[in-house]
Amino acid sequence: MNKEKASNSYPINEPLPGIEGFCHLAAKIFCKENIEGVQNLEKIRELSNSGHPILMVGNHRSNADAAALYEGLGKAGFEDLADKLKFILGQRLKFDWKTKYLTRGYSHIDIFPPTISTDEREMRRMKVEMNKAAIRNSKNVLSNHGILGLFPEGTRTRDSLMHDFIPETMSFALLCDDTYIAPFSLIGTDKVWPVGSSRWHRNDVDLRFGAPFSVDEVVVGASTDSEKRLLIAKRAQLEVASLSPVEYGGTMVKMSQGKEYKIRV
Repeated sequence: MNKEKASNSYPINEPLPGIEGFCHLAAKIFCKENIEGVQNLEKIRELSNSGHPILMVGNHRSNADAAALYEGLGKAGFEDLADKLKFILGQRLKFDWKTKYLTRGYSHIDIFPPTISTDEREMRRMKVEMNKAAIRNSKNVLSNHGILGLFPEGTRTRDSLMHDFIPETMSFALLCDDTYIAPFSLIGTDKVWPVGSSRWHRNDVDLRFGAPFSVDEVVVGASTDSEKRLLIAKRAQLEVASLSPVEYGGTMVKMSQGKEYKIRV
């Protein structure tokens, strides 16, 4: 495969109108959303309109999370932010026909996660090409005042607790200068579409937005990208945890004057 062909193999996936409408309708019917932190959405809007790259980072309870976030932004009056939002999407979601169908309801960038085995040579080649395209597409989005959506736990929780954010996912936060991270917490989506269920159920959903913070300020003093990713992951997890109730792993401890964090679940 030549370089030009490879570069076009994994473009940004834009939503298909019919499926996009279905996802909006499903979220509206099944997610009785309560939105908190509108003042922080105003800050995110100001930063984005000023040209700052934005990563929206949250916990991952359900395959309904993306639809709930889109619907919540619209309900709060921030359709402009929803229009800019493109999710980083692991390929495991496309292994099942139901979740694969719903992924066409929102903008996303395909990525090959480390949780999928790549024993076969062809699979390894696909992984390399897809992830190179993901970095390129993500940088293009961020460089053009777009917003990336990211679930750094890497997969849905199976025990209703927030698990450690994977530092490698924070590579996206280092693609552009002056990037900000906007934390959010989803509560209740695991009851809307539970793991292992094929059906959606009506349930209350709390969508809470925290104050955006500067990546550049978090990584001051770090000398390597590995150190930077770890610092960003810890800070992002602290902020998301602070938006979550104790039963969702929201209890946290600040240590070393805020420079190090331990999340207790």
